[in-house]
Parts: sequence; structure tokens; C-alpha cells
Amino acid sequence: PGRGAPLGPPSALLDKPQYLPALFDVRLKGSLAPQLDAYLLGARFAPTLDLGDKHVGNFGAYRVSRFVLDHPFADEVILRNNDITGEGARFLADALKSPAATIRRLDLSQNRVGSLMGFDVFCRVLERNMMLVELNLADNFLGPKDGKALGTMIAGNRKLKVLDLRGNRLEALGGEQVCSGIEGNPVLVTLKMEGCEVPLEVQREILRCLERNAFGTW
Repeated sequence: PGRGAPLGPPSALLDKPQYLPALFDVRLKGSLAPQLDAYLLGARFAPTLDLGDKHVGNFGAYRVSRFVLDHPFADEVILRNNDITGEGARFLADALKSPAATIRRLDLSQNRVGSLMGFDVFCRVLERNMMLVELNLADNFLGPKDGKALGTMIAGNRKLKVLDLRGNRLEALGGEQVCSGIEGNPVLVTLKMEGCEVPLEVQREILRCLERNAFGTW
């Protein structure tokens, strides 16, 4: 379905949005798509879309992406722990690259965006994004192979202030590529990398760049 396609039949609970989170007592499957759509429609003017721990998967990421394109009001989108892979991240990239995008904070922690294809597309879009200021990618099975995409995204982005990469095993190679990106970035001030297995000397260089940005000594 393209942009503007109907999201599905409305729920009788739409007049009672305070009850909508209860729709997710079971894991989302294709037959439960109307329940996800009902929640989104009930929150269509809300500043935050909170779908944390709902297991909506890549299908849910696609629906959220389509919804945000048609209802560009959300400042924050929380998709923590939703079984989203690189394919789902690619769907979300469609929303982030729209000129009408309003999302400033995106929580994708505890997913699997480092698996399958799509994460590189997500990073290429963020390289030019001028709205997002905080991105949480903690615990996403990112590894050394993803360091190049992360480093290129960081080097090109001029809006992101906070990036959380905790729990991703970037190791020496990935850490060095992230560090290279930060060396060319004057705006990122917070980078969380606990558990990334990055060598101490690389961590020190990253910290030096972050302090440079924080104190405006670029």
C-alpha cells in the first residue's frame, strides 16, 4: 500500500484512547493489524508514539512509517524491544527522509537492526536528516561490519546530539570507524558505548572529540 492508503478498520475503542494500550496484551500478528492501526489513530495528534515492548516487528515498523508520513505530529517515537530487523529500519528511513518529518527522538533499542539488509539504508538517510536529535540503538546486534555505516552517518549528520550504541559489539574495527566519523562531526555531544568492546585508546579519542563539541572548541 502507498502513502495515504487506509490503515484498516477503526476500532470501537477509538473514542476511549486511554484504553488503547490494552490492545497489545497479545503479540501482534497480521490479523491484529487493525489493533495497531487503532492505537496509532488514537494517538495521531500525540507528541509521543509509545509502542515499546509490543513486539510489532517489521510489519509494525512499516505501519508506523506510513502513519507518521500521513500524520506528521510526533516528536518522539518509541519502538524499544519490537523484534525489528534491518528491514524494519529501512521502512522507518522512509519516514525520516520526508521533508515533513517531525521526529526528534527515536528509540530503537533492544531490536535487531544489525541483522539482515537495511541498516545501511537507514544510516544513509540519517546522514542528511535535519530533525533527529536523539537516537537510541542500544542492544541491536550491531557489529564491526556496521561501523562503516555508523561512521559515515555520524560524519555527515549535523543535527544529532545524543547517540546510544551500548551493548553492540563493535570491537576495534567498528569503534575506529565510529571515531573517524566523530572527528568530522561538530555537533554530537553524547555517545554511549558501554559494552561495545572498543579499545581504551579509541574510547579516549572519542571522548576527546565529544568534549571538543561540548565546549565549542571545534
